[in-house]
Amino acid sequence: MIANSSQNKRDLWLLTGIILIGLALRGVMFAVAVSHPERTFQPDSQSYLDPALKLLSNGAYPPDSAYRTPLYPFLIALVYALGGQNSLLVILVQVLLGALVVFLTYCLGVRILPKPAALIGALLISIDLGSITNVFYILTETSFTFLLIAAILAWVEAIQQDKTTWLIISSALMGLSALCRPIALYFPILLAAGLLFIKRRTWLGLLRQLAIYIGVFLVVLLPWVVRNELLIGIPTVTTISNYNLLFYNAASLDANLRHISEIDDRAILQTRLMQVLSERGWADTTANRDRAEESLALQIIGRHPGRYAYLHLKSDLNSLLPNVTELTEIIGLTVGGKGTLSVLNQQGLGAAIRNYFGGNTWLIGVFSPLIVLLGLTYLADLIGGVELTRQRAWFPLAVLIFPIAYFLLIPGAASVPRFRVPVGPYLSLLAGMGVYGIYQWVLARGLKKQSRVS
Repeated sequence: MIANSSQNKRDLWLLTGIILIGLALRGVMFAVAVSHPERTFQPDSQSYLDPALKLLSNGAYPPDSAYRTPLYPFLIALVYALGGQNSLLVILVQVLLGALVVFLTYCLGVRILPKPAALIGALLISIDLGSITNVFYILTETSFTFLLIAAILAWVEAIQQDKTTWLIISSALMGLSALCRPIALYFPILLAAGLLFIKRRTWLGLLRQLAIYIGVFLVVLLPWVVRNELLIGIPTVTTISNYNLLFYNAASLDANLRHISEIDDRAILQTRLMQVLSERGWADTTANRDRAEESLALQIIGRHPGRYAYLHLKSDLNSLLPNVTELTEIIGLTVGGKGTLSVLNQQGLGAAIRNYFGGNTWLIGVFSPLIVLLGLTYLADLIGGVELTRQRAWFPLAVLIFPIAYFLLIPGAASVPRFRVPVGPYLSLLAGMGVYGIYQWVLARGLKKQSRVS
């Protein structure tokens, strides 16, 4: 009993230290933001700030667009309303949310993995470069990551405790995450499907839980969808999905077939889009553009589905690259990083490295420890997956693999390293299991040698 109490105290101190490390590293990002607030803005930042500012000035969300889902603009507006229109306050909130992600990563890990693996996973996410650097930007990554892991943690609690309350909380949080980033829109299907493999309930009980989970999720989305139907003319969560489908995913395939750059192909597709609107006699409205974008994109993809799938999966690899370019931007250096895989395929490894670092290849030496750490994390992920498979720990494996697979495979041509941020906690926990598995193997080997000697 005394030994367990002592171990729990050590674990608590370790966890506290890990959270403080994560908070301190993210605090450095805030310190840089104080000195250089202009660097916190990315090309997409203004599309979140504009509706937030209009919400503050008019008291209502701007009625002319469904391009951005409302949760992040609402968060910005709330922060501005409480503390004044200062973007640094948004960064501060994201620093705190980033530290909470470290804590929630441990909470999730300790429920599905051995405690040492959960602690290792929490440490890995606390020092994860992508998770650290993205608190610096006026973008959705940190808020979305927090909502997503909170939703999955509640889902695990619902299954392990068999309590409907946690299921409702999980579903509501998933709805909010989809209103933060619409990429999460279909992820609840995986979580609902996961309920089918839990055999502790009757079929009636299972159907009841499925209805509750999907029902609450849809109820959270419903007001926004109805708003879009009334004001925009389409019952959608966002119009950005079809925009990306055409100008990123379909454009990637079309550019590949034409042997031109994707930038040039987007200009061609813009012209074709206007032609589609003209041919169908549709006015150039948000709703009609959304319909035309979907129609044109599916037409392009439908002609070469196999090639599209290949290009889509190849582009997904971009999200696995290091987040080095974000760090260099934060400290005031401008480097490359865009289209590195395309350069690799066309011009070779040397050109790809030069493209990624924008010609500043000396940065390889400076950032090599971070790149090595990421590589070792991926290796530990593989070992962790093998270890969980060997133990037939299917539930923990599913909890970690579901979000990794879904959020890394969906983006396609739009993939960039910051898209890995929301799955950072699950990659970290899987790697934590890998490191713990290696430790157990080394310990077992040592005990065998000791027994042979004795």
